[in-house]
Amino acid sequence: MAINSRTKGANFEREIGNLLVEKLGLTQPVKRILEQTRTKELPDLKLGRWCIECKRYGDSKTNQYKQAWWDQVLKSAGDDFIPILIYKYNRKPIYCVV
Repeated sequence: MAINSRTKGANFEREIGNLLVEKLGLTQPVKRILEQTRTKELPDLKLGRWCIECKRYGDSKTNQYKQAWWDQVLKSAGDDFIPILIYKYNRKPIYCVV
């Protein structure tokens, strides 16, 4: 059965939000910015001054992120936030670029 890429992305954003809460010992959830689906240049998640873009992608021969992903998070962060790109390819670990 084919997997809807939007659902796959949303699930990954929730996974990252839950991991941030767990690993950082936060008391409040890190929620997805739902408006991002309608408005350009909004991040997937925000945590304090961190602007977080999450990418869940299919197979890749390398572990490298796509330059367009980094460009996207830079636009979302602007001058006021710190950009973070968190990405994962199938059957590979989660990677983070700051």
